[in-house]
Amino acid sequence: MFRPFLEQLRQHAVPVTLREYLGFLEALKAGLAQFDAEGFYYLARTTMVKDERHIDRFDRAFAAAFKGLDAITPQAMLEAVDLPAEWLQALAEKHLTEEERAKYRALWQRGLHGACNYYRATPLVPPRAGDPGAEAVQIPEHLCTIPMPTRVLWGADDFALLPGLLDGLEAWIPRLEIRRIAGASHWLVHEQPERVTAELAQFLQEKL
Repeated sequence: MFRPFLEQLRQHAVPVTLREYLGFLEALKAGLAQFDAEGFYYLARTTMVKDERHIDRFDRAFAAAFKGLDAITPQAMLEAVDLPAEWLQALAEKHLTEEERAKYRALWQRGLHGACNYYRATPLVPPRAGDPGAEAVQIPEHLCTIPMPTRVLWGADDFALLPGLLDGLEAWIPRLEIRRIAGASHWLVHEQPERVTAELAQFLQEKL
């Protein structure tokens, strides 16, 4: 299924070994990036790029291999996937109460166009042929600096937003505190709500 992707990586001179490619497939099989395009991108990059000098090549290969995927509508994707209802139910019950699921369903019934359009409009995407993506974004330094006390809670197992994104963050947030939460992923708020609540309460008590 992903042989064309592997061929694009090699055509773009990304040195991917068979072992790294098989590791990527094993990670997908284990469900580390299920139905999450951004998570899929970072998983592929993490498992198959071992030198940061090759990231630009990887991005071009990724764009070439999956050209046109960004034009697929969420509705078409859901119809094509045909997920088993019992699988979706088990996944929801893992982190959400029935009351929380009801709230999500009520919001989704209003439509998902706004949420999807946010991701369609954002320029913070990997570069593609004819589109520099995030590389073209220029933001004045004073608009990037947060002078207020800030505590960041980060799931250590987040495959969509990798922990490496925290590196150098203190340059933009001088009064920064980082809490890396073990055993938590992109859904930290649902996985460890008591920890999140305790961290927020402690932070507010200290700063107010």
